[in-house]
Amino acid sequence: SYIFLLIFFDSISLSYFFSAILIHGLSCIIIYFVILKITKDRFASNIAAYFNSFWFLTQIGGLYVDHLSYFFILVSILIYVLNISKVSKIILLSIFLSLSFWTKQTTGALGSLIAIITYFYINRKFFFNSYLVSIFLSINFLISILILSIIFLYSSFDNFLNSFLWYNLDYSKVEENKNPLVLIYNFIAPFKIDIISAIYNKNLGVIVFYPLVILVYLSYLSLFIFRKYFRDNINLFSIYFFFLFSSLLCMPMIGRNFVDVVWSLGGVFGLNYYVIKKNNLINQKLLKKIFIFFLLIFIFISLLHFIIPKVLTPSKIFNDHSLYPLRITENWGNYVDIESIEKTHNYIKKNINNSEFATIYLIDDKSILFSILNKIPTVGYNTFFDANINIPRYYSDYLDWQKDQINYLRENDIKYIVSSLKNKKRIFRVRKEQVTKYQKDIMNPKLIIDFIKTRYNVIYTTKDYTIFEIKK
Repeated sequence: SYIFLLIFFDSISLSYFFSAILIHGLSCIIIYFVILKITKDRFASNIAAYFNSFWFLTQIGGLYVDHLSYFFILVSILIYVLNISKVSKIILLSIFLSLSFWTKQTTGALGSLIAIITYFYINRKFFFNSYLVSIFLSINFLISILILSIIFLYSSFDNFLNSFLWYNLDYSKVEENKNPLVLIYNFIAPFKIDIISAIYNKNLGVIVFYPLVILVYLSYLSLFIFRKYFRDNINLFSIYFFFLFSSLLCMPMIGRNFVDVVWSLGGVFGLNYYVIKKNNLINQKLLKKIFIFFLLIFIFISLLHFIIPKVLTPSKIFNDHSLYPLRITENWGNYVDIESIEKTHNYIKKNINNSEFATIYLIDDKSILFSILNKIPTVGYNTFFDANINIPRYYSDYLDWQKDQINYLRENDIKYIVSSLKNKKRIFRVRKEQVTKYQKDIMNPKLIIDFIKTRYNVIYTTKDYTIFEIKK
């Protein structure tokens, strides 16, 4: 989405920020409106939206493609509460669930599953209505054909299959968050937090997150205690069910430590207030004070862990107009010298960016910055190489991986290579001081290095980066 906004903004960062703010803000508005429509309670809607305003984006990296996928799922739930015809709802549902799936297959598939259960829980006759089912399936099919046709005509279908399917299948073999059992485990131990181990090891960074886990457990308890109330208020239960279980299912799909991905748990927080209020368990004024207090606690956790540390960043900064208003600090790549980044970028901008049909083959993920800044396309199986994920961890497979990369370079006559293999501290996201026995070969991709030496010349080098040009 932020690449599209480059049409309107000269700055990559400005377009990214605008996109993040837009999706972030709209997601909070949707949660607010859905709860208001179901409960008619502005306080419940407000605290839900405030909660999510501090927690919807992935704090470690801002806006991910997962967020856009989940945003489409939220739109489908907004459609659920609108006063429009059933056929209109089915048509719009089909469109947005298709968009969600083709944006990110894992988040889209799991989020869509919960959305469909939510949608048709109160209208079970839907499953026996061939007319509605045929509309739903037909539109999904047409949207899918349209998206795939656009990719086939205007992009590389092979690259799409690689990034959408094959890469993720390989990823799932070594990334524990992609194991289906993680989905079940996350219901039992949300956010993968083992509080006993955290306390024993004095891991304050994990302990401080535990209120989020308590919120999930209290929500389970709420479903049990107020089960009669939920049975009598099916619409409310459906939305509660969606906010809670779509969040829990989609958390692991971010593909890394997902402790800070809460999706729409703010909606659960707001609805818990409403359900307790309607059952008259606590004085309403006291209840409001309790929920405001815990809302402030959750906001404080967000500030403490993510926003304050980002403000207190090192003073050494790499500036570039195309990144405005973002300024890359030493925190961005603490194992890469800022001066190396700046010198390498300036060289590419002056000597490569204006060359005809310039393409860059990147080795290591911190190199992708140069492609983005100079708007030069990257080529290869992946724009970066990530140890133990798309780089095999076993030696024989690792050799085959290197051969595949070499074959691609040879067959396509790639003109330029930007590499950070010479970096002394880390390669392929593996810290050199933390190398284990099975990782030692990853630290020395000899086949690739030897191929580059025989086929390419060094045209520029800094402390951390080397730029190669194919021999003429």
